[in-house]
Amino acid sequence: MVRFSNLTTRDDVPSEPTSPVGTRLYGMQPLGLGTARRESLRGYLIRLSVEHCIRPRDLVSRVLGEIDPDIAQWNYARFHAVHALTVDGPGTYARTLVAALEAATGQRGLGAHALLPWGSLLAPNGQPLLARRPRWCPDCLAESIGRDGVPYWQLRWSVALAEHCPDHGCLLCDRCGNCGHPQPGVPRRPNLGRCDHCGFSLARKEMGSRAVGEDELQKERVINDLIAVQDRLSGDPRERLVSWINDAAEAVGDGGRAGLCRAAGFQPRALNKFVQGHDCLSMTSFVRLCLGTGCNIKAVFANDRGGGYAPPSSLMQGRRRQQHGAEQRLHAGLTLREAAEANYPPTLTLVAARAGVSRGYLQYWFPEQVRILTDKRRQVQKQRRADRLRRHLALLERTVGSMLSSGEFPGRKLIERAARCEGFSLMNPGMLDAYHRLLQQGAVDSGGSGTDLSDARGGLP
Repeated sequence: MVRFSNLTTRDDVPSEPTSPVGTRLYGMQPLGLGTARRESLRGYLIRLSVEHCIRPRDLVSRVLGEIDPDIAQWNYARFHAVHALTVDGPGTYARTLVAALEAATGQRGLGAHALLPWGSLLAPNGQPLLARRPRWCPDCLAESIGRDGVPYWQLRWSVALAEHCPDHGCLLCDRCGNCGHPQPGVPRRPNLGRCDHCGFSLARKEMGSRAVGEDELQKERVINDLIAVQDRLSGDPRERLVSWINDAAEAVGDGGRAGLCRAAGFQPRALNKFVQGHDCLSMTSFVRLCLGTGCNIKAVFANDRGGGYAPPSSLMQGRRRQQHGAEQRLHAGLTLREAAEANYPPTLTLVAARAGVSRGYLQYWFPEQVRILTDKRRQVQKQRRADRLRRHLALLERTVGSMLSSGEFPGRKLIERAARCEGFSLMNPGMLDAYHRLLQQGAVDSGGSGTDLSDARGGLP
């Protein structure tokens, strides 16, 4: 049974209500507010089930499902095991669950316990944003049990890019140290501190390892700052970051936005689509940008930037365009001409590397030679594809004919196996149609020669 909030404590001593009158669930405060140890939305949901003496899966389907009928449809095994992990992200599951939990508990701002505040900035798809299975730091779990009396799940553990605990330097665990099972997204038992399969404690300190140093925890530090400020963002995070990028590019000078990209290890135009509003950043790209350019998350997203942008010294080096003399230009032209005269011309990238210049340099100074090179390479590649197709068709014809002559039906699996041994597949363009034509031709030939193709198939229709 769900225990609804009332005006007395467990010892029947009158006290102030802990949640607004009429809410279905206790208005429990999430833990770790304003810190990098912020409780995740999924962990908060399970702590609510502990407080109300109800199984977490029943809390989702029977209590929250009455508030929002969409949640009632989540009551299936795959959701509880895997899909429930997405409630810590910036997507639909998170928005739906936040609205239901706020209505049920009277708490506000629960969206800050998922990655919802970063929905306009971080891409939910592409490179994984969230971990594929629950992970935890045994030391953090042990500390929370000792400090608060109850273990709770931290949001930073849900970020796929975070592999270690920055506080303890240990690798995050994703399997029980006793039975080896991963934990489900929504457990069957309302206890985050123990394995949902065997009941073994997940807070055993010997499960963690301390094999990393401070230099290997840089990305985890960035994620820490991201989690810590997301309940006090100053405006839309996308607009704040775009404004910072523009200011930083102006401060860099000649290097501009391309200099920022190079400092973060990107291509020179990698940030263009993001700045123009056509794309979002993956968590990996965001962390690389912060580490490579010195972006201060707390200053950019939570407070006024004040004194503007001071670029790191790494951005101030090598931002002038490299100049090539007449001798270098002559060498590049000769290298390009030799490559174009080869029987199988190399790529323009390889030619530029041999000449010691960039592709853009060759295209600017020698446009006609570049066109000759690329056209010849395209023609050679087209001829090679045609030769390869003829060779594969001949092999296919021989294989099918050999099987038919021996009385064996050339089934698709057998032909595919033989084709893969020769380095091609029936899925290659044109090969499947050729296979069907050979079967029809074999049927016609067998009819004329007195051989029944159905006999070779073993009587199959």
